[in-house]
Amino acid sequence: MAKITDFKLDFSAGGKETEESLDIKVSNFKSGESDAFFREFLMENGYSKDIGFKDVRISEKLTVRYITLFGYPIKTHFAIWRAEKDTKRGKAVYWIGDRNIIARKEDYVVDNRVIRVDALWHCVIVVPKTFKVGMSKKELKFVDILLIPINDLIHAVETSKQLYIEIRKEHREKYLFTNQIDNLIRGEQCLRQSQDE
Repeated sequence: MAKITDFKLDFSAGGKETEESLDIKVSNFKSGESDAFFREFLMENGYSKDIGFKDVRISEKLTVRYITLFGYPIKTHFAIWRAEKDTKRGKAVYWIGDRNIIARKEDYVVDNRVIRVDALWHCVIVVPKTFKVGMSKKELKFVDILLIPINDLIHAVETSKQLYIEIRKEHREKYLFTNQIDNLIRGEQCLRQSQDE
């Protein structure tokens, strides 16, 4: 099995401490980078007034900031399309949840990963292999902005018994932003109705 060496700062000893990990996972980049990309997309498509931010307290020491659309917190990530071409057999892998964090009662736990339920929608930005952080959509052959309800992600994990989903062409079409935004808006309108009653 492949090994990778992780370095972390040890402030008490004043040096670096090494750790060997066996389980190499491909990250989905940092959420701040995907938040910025998603926000730019929303502004370009006329949703400027509907964008916001929400701070969610995870623990005594940790607060997470989510981008919101119509008041709904959305967790954003990149997923790299692994195929050379945009074909039905190609795929992008999206790792669900986080490792090595403390789970709360309301969170969903599978093996060593914790799926936070603070964000009921996930935005997965599918980009080609040529993507580098900082690139704009104009520089890329294709970019798909997907909106996936968290229930679908949890169902996929339960069904496949895997901690990731393989996003295929059919998923890119089903969860495409333009195909899902009405579902998000309808949910937002129902929420407002129940609050007004």
